[in-house]
Amino acid sequence: DAVNAWEASPMAVGGHEGPRPEDWLTPGVSLDWPDRGPMHGRDALAKFWLIVTDEDSEKKPSDLGLSATTARYKAARAMSDRRVRITGELWQNDDPDRGSADFSQEWILGDDGRWRMARWIVGDFAAKGR
Repeated sequence: DAVNAWEASPMAVGGHEGPRPEDWLTPGVSLDWPDRGPMHGRDALAKFWLIVTDEDSEKKPSDLGLSATTARYKAARAMSDRRVRITGELWQNDDPDRGSADFSQEWILGDDGRWRMARWIVGDFAAKGR
């Protein structure tokens, strides 16, 4: 179920549409992104993701020194019956030669039965080739 929540999120669909931030992010979600200070809160993370995927009408990924980013799910591991760790990779412009980074996320099952991301840690981007 946690993986299904991930696959329905804007990360899996490339920033286009998907559920509202409150449907896939906890209120206190945190994001650790390389070369950026930690970000906290669903509004900050949802806005940042819209910018890096070039969906924000006011800012572009280049404003942050980024290019459009695609997230790819790799694996999920249950940490408990209410917590799952999802790992994957981010690619800039869907091209590992331009840079990719491994990531780890923690998803939590809420009392309402919905899985939401509580933490996202992104490693350093580096060209990896295909």
